[in-house]
Amino acid sequence: MRPHVDHSAPRKAFHEAIEGGLLHVLTIRALSGKGKSRLIGSFRQDSRDRAIPVALLDFKALRGRDIFALLALLRSSLQRLNFSNYDAALARYVSSSSPSVTLENIHMFASSLGDITAGDMQRRRALIQSLTDDIVKDIETHCSAANIVVMLIDTFEQADEDTKSWISGQLIPIVCDVTGLVLVVAGQQTPQIDPAHWGEVYRHFDLPEGLEWLDWLQYANEIGALEAMPEEVLRKYHAHYKGDPKFMCQVCDPLGYGAV
Repeated sequence: MRPHVDHSAPRKAFHEAIEGGLLHVLTIRALSGKGKSRLIGSFRQDSRDRAIPVALLDFKALRGRDIFALLALLRSSLQRLNFSNYDAALARYVSSSSPSVTLENIHMFASSLGDITAGDMQRRRALIQSLTDDIVKDIETHCSAANIVVMLIDTFEQADEDTKSWISGQLIPIVCDVTGLVLVVAGQQTPQIDPAHWGEVYRHFDLPEGLEWLDWLQYANEIGALEAMPEEVLRKYHAHYKGDPKFMCQVCDPLGYGAV
């Protein structure tokens, strides 16, 4: 894995969150290529290293999935938890009959259900709210300051408007009230959250467009690129690309220890 340089503030905040602090909802905004997806990847790995249950919804890969499929993915990603409320709600829904509801492309896996389409939009919204409440309630039974669960959302801007509204209006407000459930949302856009309302629970970060010279120097040194490139040449690249982290990797990685 590439070494981390800069981005120390969001990394410190995430570690504070998974160590049971009051802070447990983070949003991270940055332009493409500035390191947010790598940061999310590091959060996922940190969670796994600590045996913390972690789920990732990355809309670069999940674009077009409906909310029911996303709930099913959360359930399967965190399958070692007990989802009795969520599974019971799904069972009731599947066994119920209603002329206004259709099921399309049903997929059952470990009592999870994806790709549900309800023709009645009011019923659909009520069902989404109910299933969201139930899945978070199940996660909450596991959570405490000592037992953390992590949910990561990446490339938020590529989600459809219905999903964005679900994340902003339903998921986040519930999560903000659950101690031990850590949520990180990253993207070129991020949900609107009122920091005054959520107090110490929530924090937002904007990643810089360019890294400092010492960050480039640290990165090149840690991956071994300076053994093949003089420091003064690296400094010229830094100035030319205005510290852009994407170009830092493009310049240094072919010369590092992992290069083929």
